[in-house]
Amino acid sequence: MTVLESLAALDDIKRTHDTVVVAHLKLEDETTRESFTAVATDLRDNFVFCTMNDSSDAAGEGTEVPSVVLYKKMAETRSILRNPLDAGAIRDFVKTAAQPLIMPLLPELHGQIMQVKFLRCRTPHTWFEGREARELTFSSKPCH
Repeated sequence: MTVLESLAALDDIKRTHDTVVVAHLKLEDETTRESFTAVATDLRDNFVFCTMNDSSDAAGEGTEVPSVVLYKKMAETRSILRNPLDAGAIRDFVKTAAQPLIMPLLPELHGQIMQVKFLRCRTPHTWFEGREARELTFSSKPCH
């Protein structure tokens, strides 16, 4: 886990990695720091984890201390978890927020797709040659 000293260092990390998880913490907040470290250790093969200890940096990123922010390079988005309660809440947040916005419907991805609370699918379908392609749209919710 990397400790970032400035917003410029954060920008460098975001440019070089697809998914970056940053905890904005107070130095004296040992409970949240331990929870974040446990999640970072568990998920380090999938994501880059960093911490920042300056509340002015958190304000510069549009959040407050304590919070966990997940940045996705591909979609150029970020998700914020304010006041993380424990390692379970942080882990659930990271796994959910890191889900890609667009993914193929493949059997091996079934488990990931069913974790999404709302599924929307669009598939172009051409009925006859020379006619305009039509879209089949459906929405579904997980069965559990």
